[in-house]
Amino acid sequence: MRAFLEHTARLRAGVVLWILCAGLAGGIVLVAGGCNAGQPGGATIEAAARELTSSDLPVDVTGPAPDPIATAIPTDDPMLTPTEELAPTGTPAVTSPPPVSPPPMPTPINAPRDSRYIPTPLVPDNELAADVVQRIAGLSGQVGVAIKELDTGRGTSIDPDGEYEAASLYKLPVMYEVFKQRELGALAFDESLVFTQRYVDWDLGTLDRPVDSTITIDEALEQMITISDNSSAVLLTDRVGALNINRDLLGLGLAHTRLVTDDLAMSPGDALTLLEMIARGHAVNPAASAEMVDVMARQRVNDRLPLLLPDSTVVAHKTGNLPGVVNDVGIVYTPETTFIIAVLIDGTANEQAAAEAIADLALIAYRHFRSA
Repeated sequence: MRAFLEHTARLRAGVVLWILCAGLAGGIVLVAGGCNAGQPGGATIEAAARELTSSDLPVDVTGPAPDPIATAIPTDDPMLTPTEELAPTGTPAVTSPPPVSPPPMPTPINAPRDSRYIPTPLVPDNELAADVVQRIAGLSGQVGVAIKELDTGRGTSIDPDGEYEAASLYKLPVMYEVFKQRELGALAFDESLVFTQRYVDWDLGTLDRPVDSTITIDEALEQMITISDNSSAVLLTDRVGALNINRDLLGLGLAHTRLVTDDLAMSPGDALTLLEMIARGHAVNPAASAEMVDVMARQRVNDRLPLLLPDSTVVAHKTGNLPGVVNDVGIVYTPETTFIIAVLIDGTANEQAAAEAIADLALIAYRHFRSA
C-alpha cells in the first residue's frame, strides 16, 4: 500500500509538472524559470518533481510517529471524492468538494516565425544630430537615441545597437504577438482570461479587479499599453508564449531585444525599426498596424514625449520605468510630417532630469522637421 501511495504522489507531481510545462510551452521566460534544464533559470523536470513531491507529502513532527497512509495523501487531495474516507486511520471524511480552480491557460501555439523587416535607410541629419548631442550632454547614465522622419528618412541615432533595460517597453513586442496570433486564428480579442493569483501578484497598483476575475484579451491589451498594467502584460505573455515573441523578434531582425528572465533588453535602433514597421502598416497587416497605433495613441502616461508638443499632435507611444531607467518610444504625427523617436536612458542618477530631456528631444525633433 505504501509503495502504491508513493507511486501515486510521484505520478501526481509529474502530471502537475506536465500541465505547467505544456501550459507555458515556450511561455513566460520572463517570470518563470522554464521547464527544461537548458532554459535560463530552469531546472530539470526530475528535480522539480522531487521538490513538488516532497512538498506534497506533509509530515507531522509534533506528535507520535505518523501513520504512513495518513500522511501519504492530504485529506484535501482532489484525487479523493467528496465522500471518500482514509481508513483505517480515523481521519475524518472529506465532506465538501475541493475549491473550484479557474480553467487552465490555453497552451500557446507554435507560431511560424516572421521574416526580417527591412526599414528604409536612415539619412544622417547633421544639424539634428548636433542639437541632440547638445541636449543630452551632462545627463547621467547611458543614453540611446534614434530619430527618423518617415517621408525623407532623415534623422540621427546615438548608440542604436546598445542594449538597454527595456522595462515596460517589452510590452510592445507582446502587443505585436497578440495581433499576429489573432491574424493566425489562434486567439480572439473577446476571449476571456483569468487573473489567477500568479498574475495578481505582479500588480503595482494598476489592476482594477480581484483575483480569479476575468478579462478579455482586448481589455488586457488596452490596460497593458495605456496604463502599463503588469498583470495584464504577464497574462498576455503567457497566452501567446514568450518563445513565440522571442522567435519573432529575431526573425524580424530585432537582435538586441529579448524577453528573458530578469533580462528585458531593447536597443534604440530596434525600437525605431519596430515602430517604423507599425507606422508603415507592415506589422502583421495594415489593419492590425492601425489598431496598434490607436491603442498606443491612447497612452495615459504622457510626461515625456508628448509633454511639450502642441495638443493637436498625436503621439502613439510607450513608456518604460524602473529605478534609474527612463524610456519613451513613439510615433509622432504632425500636420506637416510623421517621425519616430526612441529615447532610452539607463542607469541615470536623476530620473526627473532624464524625463525632461526626453520631452525636450521630442520638441527639438518636432521643430526641426517642421522648419526643414
